[in-house]
Amino acid sequence: MYTFVSLEGSRATLSFEGPIDMNLDVGGVGMSGSGTMTGTTVVNLAEGRYQSQTSRMNLDMSMAGMTMKSNSTTTLELMPDP
Repeated sequence: MYTFVSLEGSRATLSFEGPIDMNLDVGGVGMSGSGTMTGTTVVNLAEGRYQSQTSRMNLDMSMAGMTMKSNSTTTLELMPDP
């Protein structure tokens, strides 16, 4: 789900949040996981493209009777053309 946060000039900031569910076959061994992804996106409305995005993913995974947690943060930023 996306939520409007702010508008500054031509830059709109949106927040997002949603569930993650996965089921994979890794070399014949089943792997499953669930969690959430949250973050913010900045979109340049004048240029019609995003400027940056930061997201955080929290997963609880299970594989071959083992459980593990994965927490990761990703930041993407549009670089200007040289």
